[in-house]
Amino acid sequence: MRASISRSLGRLLGVRSLVALVAATGLAAPVAAEQLNVSKIATGTFTSINWTVEAQQPLANNGAALAYFDLATGSIDTDPTPYFATPPWSALFLPFPTEPWLQRLMPTVSYMDGKSTFTYANSNSRRTRVNMLAIPTKHVLSESFGSGTVAAAVSYTVRIEHTGSDPLDYFVDLQVPADTRTVGPAYDLCCPGDSNGGTYTYHRPKAAQARGAIDLYANGLPVWTNEDTYLYPGLPNSSPFDHIDFLWGKPAGPATTTLFLGRLHSGDTLTVTEIVHADVQANAPDCGIEGPFGFFPNFNYTVHCLELEQDIQMQSGGVAQPVGFNVYSRVPPAAIGRAP
Repeated sequence: MRASISRSLGRLLGVRSLVALVAATGLAAPVAAEQLNVSKIATGTFTSINWTVEAQQPLANNGAALAYFDLATGSIDTDPTPYFATPPWSALFLPFPTEPWLQRLMPTVSYMDGKSTFTYANSNSRRTRVNMLAIPTKHVLSESFGSGTVAAAVSYTVRIEHTGSDPLDYFVDLQVPADTRTVGPAYDLCCPGDSNGGTYTYHRPKAAQARGAIDLYANGLPVWTNEDTYLYPGLPNSSPFDHIDFLWGKPAGPATTTLFLGRLHSGDTLTVTEIVHADVQANAPDCGIEGPFGFFPNFNYTVHCLELEQDIQMQSGGVAQPVGFNVYSRVPPAAIGRAP
């Protein structure tokens, strides 16, 4: 496990530079491609391969029957149950992958205090979206503004049935998703028109956390995983900018990982599933005010609450392939060398 801890950054950085840092916290970092032999996990039999020799073998255009199952879910704390695309009670394995789209919103509502109007800086207090139709980058996103619990997930499954009389070597090219998180603390802003650009006063939440997770399974067993979690500790003496980041498994993308699943013979079956989660949860009732604007007595104010967004960006797997990964096979070499 890789863990990084940030404590009281406000004491080390200027306020304005800190705002820019927190509001654009990005976790994506390009990493080199890797190759993993998971044949024993996937098929129960370890098969040594020489990656260089294997890459020179021709792709097999037939020899397997493929079926696909795709599902997106999204929920916010005001929903009685999660929402699905496609509904699970009518979802079936299909001869082709699909691109589900799903969104749930809980709008914010302006309010009056006397003759003054208070409008929230974000149009939604909760938002969840799974958008596999976007080009070129797909999104699995959850966001809360103030207090809220939001979750989004998408899963792609490919069922492989080897029908050919000759064995083939099966691979997955995983398009490793990028993971981005945005954290903006609640704040008051007084006197925005003065010579200093105004005075910021920040509010800390009672508690907050966000998680991005990507898992790839072969026959129900994990073969590749990545997870990162943002946790606001909520201690009595915490500053609004304190947090702990937990990073687990493989680095986030964008990158490509090739996994050798094993050699399938006639009648063998194999199932590959990728599941992507984006979750946020915040207990942050203390928001800040910016203003006043306008003229007495009809003042206008803007309300700034804690903003917490988890966004996982996925790439298309390829033509007639699921989002996020490609499944393909190669003709085995006549002589199998040991993996370097």
